[in-house]
Amino acid sequence: MFARLLLISLKSRIGTVKMSEPEKAGVLNAKAKSSYYHFGTTDPETAKAYVPQKIDPAAAANASKADGVSSWNANGTTWEDRDMTDWAKATVKQVLGASPLEGCNIELSVVSVEGEASIVYSRGKPRIGYDFTSVKCTFKGDINGDSATGEIEIVDLDESSFNDEDYEINFEACSSDKSKVRKAIKEPIHGCLSEFVALFKKQ
Repeated sequence: MFARLLLISLKSRIGTVKMSEPEKAGVLNAKAKSSYYHFGTTDPETAKAYVPQKIDPAAAANASKADGVSSWNANGTTWEDRDMTDWAKATVKQVLGASPLEGCNIELSVVSVEGEASIVYSRGKPRIGYDFTSVKCTFKGDINGDSATGEIEIVDLDESSFNDEDYEINFEACSSDKSKVRKAIKEPIHGCLSEFVALFKKQ
């Protein structure tokens, strides 16, 4: 494409400048000596600045690299989606399984975590994302001396519902007054999830 445009440009110049037939033939047959600069008439010394350089593997390996990104995305400036689902599920189980929940005598045991999580790198900045459709737990302990056992499910937990504390805690079974148990565990559970978010941001 470039050679064609160059030829058209040369023909145009030949048509407006008086040249001998040998000169015309010489100009039309001239070819660019390098594809790394625009014109065949470029000074050879200037053209050296456009010669491709071989990358030293050792230097590339030691180049600065944004945390968490792939080696091909050293500065984190290219869009990259890093799957963190396995790490996130294990961490949710860890923080919720701390015994007992802070501020109350209730212990949780995480049965299952359904959903996904990832970190997106864009323009050098990481952004976490998670969407847990279901986190099922069993609980046991006591509320003001009354024994309490049962099962709960945290549903629709994502960045938005977490920030608004708008996720649901449903009781699948409860041996005590559900309202008392909910009141006792809601704030401690949110504290555990806050720990999860803080750990996620450090990844």
